[in-house]
Amino acid sequence: MRFLSGLVNGLLAPIVGLLSLLVRGLLALVVWLLATVLMLVSLVLCVTILLLPLGIPLLLFSLRLYGYGVRLVVGG
Repeated sequence: MRFLSGLVNGLLAPIVGLLSLLVRGLLALVVWLLATVLMLVSLVLCVTILLLPLGIPLLLFSLRLYGYGVRLVVGG
């Protein structure tokens, strides 16, 4: 029984690793798309002088989202 369990774990480990990489990559893509949309909105807000205090924190948040997306891809 122990041999069979080790054999199944040995065979499934690469498949689970590949699926994990695929899911993290798709999640990173969604995070990057959200960060891009937020960055465009924040740039429009920064152009209008009245909404500049709202645009700058949103711009910083979108840059932080890009960092989260990179961490998802790298795996750290």
